[in-house]
Amino acid sequence: MAQDPIVAIVHSEPAVLETTHGADQAVPSAEKQQVADDVFSPEVQKAAAVLLSLQMGMGLAHHLIVEHASHDEEECEDPKRCCQHTPRKPML
Repeated sequence: MAQDPIVAIVHSEPAVLETTHGADQAVPSAEKQQVADDVFSPEVQKAAAVLLSLQMGMGLAHHLIVEHASHDEEECEDPKRCCQHTPRKPML
């Protein structure tokens, strides 16, 4: 005689906490508003995006260079012609 498992579905809602204090903030002065506008201006955001993309591009290029430079002779198609495995002449 097989027994069916008992499945109990519990419906619960998260409790909502109400606070007595509000999120009232003073109106910023004209000087503070100007500083905030300068910090979050489109020109500054574009410059930050360019710098972040340059950093990401340099990181990817570095990763590719390191990966390419650390290959084994077994990975080379022709180890005799590979620049990594041929003896180099000393520079004068």
